[in-house]
Amino acid sequence: MDSTKIDHPEIQLIKACIKVKYLVKALQISGELMSCGLEALKKAPQVETYYDHFEVLGMVGDLPITITRDNFQTYAPQLTALHLANKNLNTIPPIVFQLTSLKRLDLSGNSISSVAEGMTRLENLEVLDLSKNHLTHFPPIPRQLQKLFLAENRIESIPDLSETALSILDLESNGVQFSIQWRFPLGIVRAQLSHNLIASLPDLSPYSQLRILELRGNPLDEECLKGLTIEKIEI
Repeated sequence: MDSTKIDHPEIQLIKACIKVKYLVKALQISGELMSCGLEALKKAPQVETYYDHFEVLGMVGDLPITITRDNFQTYAPQLTALHLANKNLNTIPPIVFQLTSLKRLDLSGNSISSVAEGMTRLENLEVLDLSKNHLTHFPPIPRQLQKLFLAENRIESIPDLSETALSILDLESNGVQFSIQWRFPLGIVRAQLSHNLIASLPDLSPYSQLRILELRGNPLDEECLKGLTIEKIEI
């Protein structure tokens, strides 16, 4: 018999101790995983609800994709557009703010009343549609956003937008009034402000790229429009 294959009793004892040590460690890890699993289960109804809304059209580059709860994790890092219009949402699912490749996000036709600061994390977002919701305040937006659609909400005031990249701003059918803080984006091309409560306008001379200004249905003092060189003003 090959004596090299026979373990000395002390060696056997050491091996047994090592096995016990690893078994204890494995049980500890399993316990931690179980704890994590229980925490996840506590949140499951909320997560489940959010995923139910993802049976929608998304885009990966120029390719349209039907996003479901089964393939969402696969496509999430690549999504460039997500359409969550008319999904009976009261809030924006937090997982949306993790889709950092998004360029277009459609949340129109829901019941959203506020937008979390997480929206500013979508650094590639170019187009955001929040029209036909229940917003009462102007939402936080990424600085590079180019087109923002907020028609048919309940927004009453506009913050200073001069540092944003917006070229198109749609605020039709809100409750907007002019305030001293109102500043258009410097690169604004089209501003849709019809059917609000606007009685006067800020100085528009700095906005050399502004081509279309829609002001129908406002209690506007037309004196403030004299001398403007905008191509198309609708009042």
